[in-house]
Parts: sequence; structure tokens; C-alpha cells
Amino acid sequence: MSETNRQQWINLHKNKRYRPKYPSEIVVQFVFRNFSSDGKTKVLDLGCGAGRHVFFLGNENIVPYGLDFSDEGIEYTKEMMIENGLGQNVDNMSVGTLTQLPYADNFFDGIICYGVLYYLAYEDIKKAVQEMRRVLKPAGKLLLVVRTIEDYRYDEKKNRNTYDYYK
Repeated sequence: MSETNRQQWINLHKNKRYRPKYPSEIVVQFVFRNFSSDGKTKVLDLGCGAGRHVFFLGNENIVPYGLDFSDEGIEYTKEMMIENGLGQNVDNMSVGTLTQLPYADNFFDGIICYGVLYYLAYEDIKKAVQEMRRVLKPAGKLLLVVRTIEDYRYDEKKNRNTYDYYK
């Protein structure tokens, strides 16, 4: 993504409207079906935004990690973690890109990538998938939620990334 796109995400995360509070139902189901609440299980929320899934993970005694392109989103997440008793995990929040994850190989028990991947260009999607595979443990679990061009939110004039590859 370009610096212009990055700035757009930073500005977006300044708006309270784009800071959902509750985790997605599919994420809740995925976590409860696949992970122990043992205080050792590490799950990464890629594109964590304002941290709704990070908070859920932390409250379930799962070690949350979050990465987002927007420093505004990460700063908000850190503040809310401290305010809600999850301050011990603040250092697990990072600004970065999906194409260069700042984590060791085979580090995570799970990864959540909810509604993020399709904002990348096709070549970057391939890099991001390689990176997810690299940081996920061999028996790790991945939840990847994407859209199609049939999604009601798709706007051909605005979506000039992944979709252009398929035209």
C-alpha cells in the first residue's frame, strides 16, 4: 500500500464510527472451537484496527497480538487495553504490513485476518499469505475472511486493487 493509503487508514481510525466494540460472531466461534484459554496460547489479529478482536482474545485468557497499518488504530488499541486491564499485552501491538510480519517463524498458535486481505494488491496478497504461513505454527489455525465482487459493499470505481487483477 502507498503512503496515501496508509494516511487514509490512519484518518479512518480517528473516527469513532470505525471503532467497533464487539467481536464478530465468526471470530468468537473460531476462537472457542480452536484455542485453550490457558494464558499461553498466542493468537495474532492481522489488521486489528481498533482492537475489538484483540480485547476479546485477552479477555478469554489468550495472549493477544495485533498488527495494523494504522498507527492511530494501534494507539487506540493500546489505550483501551490499559483502560480495560489488559495492559500486560500492550507491547504485543505493532504497526506494520501484512507483507512483512515482524514475528519469528512458527510463533503463533492462531491467526485471525478478518476483512483485511482484499484491500491489498494481488501480488501483496500472495506475500501476505506466505508470511502468515511462515509465522503460524505447523498445527496452527487460521481464520481468513474475505469478500467477493458480488458483495454488496463492492464498488468497482473505488476498489482498484485486487479486483483489477481479475478483469
